[in-house]
Amino acid sequence: MASHYSLSKLFPIQSQLGYALDDARTQQEKEDLVYHYLKKIDEEDLKIPDFQTGLEWLNTEEPLSLSKELVGKVVLLDFFTYCCINCMHILPDLHQLEKRHSVEDGLVIVGVHSAKFPNEKVLDNIRSAVLRYDICHPVVNDNEAFLWHELEVSCWPTLVLLGPRGNMLFSVVGEGHSDRLILFTDGALRYYREQSQLKTHSLGIKLYRDSLPPSILSFPGKVAVDQSTKMLAIADTGHHRILVVSSTGHLLHVVGGKESEFVSLQPETKIYSNRILCVGPTPGGA
Repeated sequence: MASHYSLSKLFPIQSQLGYALDDARTQQEKEDLVYHYLKKIDEEDLKIPDFQTGLEWLNTEEPLSLSKELVGKVVLLDFFTYCCINCMHILPDLHQLEKRHSVEDGLVIVGVHSAKFPNEKVLDNIRSAVLRYDICHPVVNDNEAFLWHELEVSCWPTLVLLGPRGNMLFSVVGEGHSDRLILFTDGALRYYREQSQLKTHSLGIKLYRDSLPPSILSFPGKVAVDQSTKMLAIADTGHHRILVVSSTGHLLHVVGGKESEFVSLQPETKIYSNRILCVGPTPGGA
């Protein structure tokens, strides 16, 4: 039976890289350090246990396995729970990685939902969070936190980057590691591509949101009312937009949307006659 390892084995090795990266002055120095580190950590072959069978999965046609569908992929495990605000804060970092590298490029992100409280184990609640936060990668409901305990994860969020054999490469804890996450992921894809260990096959990604009937509103947040015109501005959070409607519900304006960035709205954008609607942008939504 193959030996499995936890983060307690990885962190002492990775810490040496961390110190070296802190001292590196150029991007090329950092990339070279990561590349040489990968040669060393790859030889350690720190394999982890596979996902348990029988778990509930979202955003995929069937359960995924490190020994089957994910062989030949660099896999980023995101240990999170939907009630953790820090976990939500790193979602833009994950979206950025998904735009940067596709599944066919060799990167797969898997959210490992590891509940803190009993209500967080309920699949319907996780489904709702996947929709609200526009999570587009596979998510597994590890309701007994099996993998969390096996890897000795200690806090939310924890990200673990795996090589194409299910072998641990890096881990970062908490938020605010976007630059290093990109550096590690880019480096791992480059290294294993050169080793001819990456596979370009696609996965059966099936977004949960696509199974639902269309809706005008998705997780609407606050409503602002213009007392003089009686027009309403509705924060359509799930669609990343603002809807301006009349008092009778007639749609007048749509501002934003999934393909736009609220931070790009100009201050002079007028929604009401002789008035300005001020929107405080949040990462990834209205």
